[in-house]
Amino acid sequence: MKWRLISVFVVIFSLFSFAQGRGSGGRGQGPGMGSGQGQGQGTMQMDQIRTQSSNEQRIQQRDQRRIHQGTLNDQAKQSGSWKMLQQKTGMSGEQLEKLYAEHRVRNYGQFGMAMVASKNRNLDSSQLLGHMAKGNSLQKSLEIQGLTREEARLQIRTAQREMYQSESPAAD
Repeated sequence: MKWRLISVFVVIFSLFSFAQGRGSGGRGQGPGMGSGQGQGQGTMQMDQIRTQSSNEQRIQQRDQRRIHQGTLNDQAKQSGSWKMLQQKTGMSGEQLEKLYAEHRVRNYGQFGMAMVASKNRNLDSSQLLGHMAKGNSLQKSLEIQGLTREEARLQIRTAQREMYQSESPAAD
């Protein structure tokens, strides 16, 4: 009995919603909608522009993740985050490459975040990278350097944000 009542309610609600135009997106695009017909085209174009914009953002974020999750390669060296690391640390690209190779950090993103975190907290970046080369996570390495667990987490989030923001076109 309950299921019948619920199913009847769902059917009635669906029909009611569709009759009000919500079933077609609520844009009034169907025939016989009167003066609202022309507005449907503009709304569709705006939706397409929003979709394209959000797709471009998703592609850019995916590309950033690929750069940051991979090894230090030519694409990473051309990125905005690599330039930001050079400016923030005061090291040349060659010096950073040598430091990356010496410590064999898991990936470029971890290396970049460690460098940013060490500069933000005035820590020795070589020691921090050394702890990471021994198999410790960035958080654990920061804790070994004297930060509390919460400070280390906050510093990692800050470093990650700085890395991703430097990749945005506005940062160039």
